[in-house]
Amino acid sequence: MKNMSRAFKFIMIFIFLILLTVPAGATGEHIIRGQQVQFFSPVRVEANETVNGDVVSFFGSAHIEGEINGDVIGILSSVDVQEAHVQGDVVTILQTASIHNSRIQGDVISVLGGVYGSGDSRIDGDAVGIMGQGLNLDQTVVMGSHIDVLGGIPFNLSGFGLLAALLAVFFVLKQILAFVLGVIAIVVFPERFERMAKASFEDVGRKTLIGLLVNGGAWILLIILAVSVVGAPLISVLIPTYMLLEFGANTTIKMAFGRKIASGFGRNWGSIVELFLGTMLFILLEITVVGKVFTFLFKLMGLGQIVDSRFGDMTLTESGGGNYAESN
Repeated sequence: MKNMSRAFKFIMIFIFLILLTVPAGATGEHIIRGQQVQFFSPVRVEANETVNGDVVSFFGSAHIEGEINGDVIGILSSVDVQEAHVQGDVVTILQTASIHNSRIQGDVISVLGGVYGSGDSRIDGDAVGIMGQGLNLDQTVVMGSHIDVLGGIPFNLSGFGLLAALLAVFFVLKQILAFVLGVIAIVVFPERFERMAKASFEDVGRKTLIGLLVNGGAWILLIILAVSVVGAPLISVLIPTYMLLEFGANTTIKMAFGRKIASGFGRNWGSIVELFLGTMLFILLEITVVGKVFTFLFKLMGLGQIVDSRFGDMTLTESGGGNYAESN
């Protein structure tokens, strides 16, 4: 009898240990969880789980099979809803939202991503796709409106690829507009821009430092005016003034680089052609993240040149002994 009792206890302990290793979902237990927020890692809600709150994923992914009593949000994260029930909205930014055999009681919104529906799925609210791959909901019942804004972007770009393409287009258009305005400025002040461009590469370190002080000082002054009671009217003067300084700085340094390129080919082109060459250089640099660091430094050089020469009113000429003297 003692041996049988020991054997029975051993069997019970063995079964208990096995049960400890079995996942909760495998035993049929229903799990209730609170709000789920994850950074740089996936979020999973299994079929036997209910989340009382929102499910938010940053830079990861969200896979939903259970019930969500809130919203599902993916910021730079894809959202995959499989045979689930979401009482709130499904929102993705720069990634896609996929719905299969599921019900969404709110809206489904994707910005620079795309919305895909399959199986017996239903969206009680609106389906909204803003740019990206648009709405692909042929097998999905949408009770609200289909709102597709510039969806179906060609080349099947991902959210990141589309954002990069949009930024590149924005920078190109910005440089084209700056070129047109620069031509007008050169026509109005030809001699001043000519003098500033000619002297831009003289004493580069000092002029860059001056530009850095001007740039930093403008931002500090802007902050001080923003928090002061009487500073609001002055902000409307400071911002346009600084924008004009930046425009003059960029135009000057573009002309200077255009002149360097022309001299490299042994040519002596006009100011507008030099501005065009400098603008093309800036376009090539601005479409890359690393290149923007260089264009920022070039802008500081231009700011320093404008301040140092009093907007082209004087330039620096080398005198005997390697010293520099001011000339009007």
